[in-house]
Amino acid sequence: DDEGEGEDAFDEYQDFLPTANEVAMEGHKKFVSALALEHTGSRLLTGSHDYSVKIYDFNGMKRDMRPFREIVPNDGYPIHALSW
Repeated sequence: DDEGEGEDAFDEYQDFLPTANEVAMEGHKKFVSALALEHTGSRLLTGSHDYSVKIYDFNGMKRDMRPFREIVPNDGYPIHALSW
């Protein structure tokens, strides 16, 4: 019964998927085009075609999942790359 073996293997690895640690952080008005994660993993930069960069601090983040700072480097220019 080969079908049963494949299903058991799937069930075995299904427990390893990190579904409990996912979050949707909404805040940009247009799509996100750049991401940069700090080397410690505690802060995240997101850049978008709405001309803004948002800084998220995972250690101090509240349940509303809002960024603690927003920067608009040059109004009218979408963000294409970010780096720490």
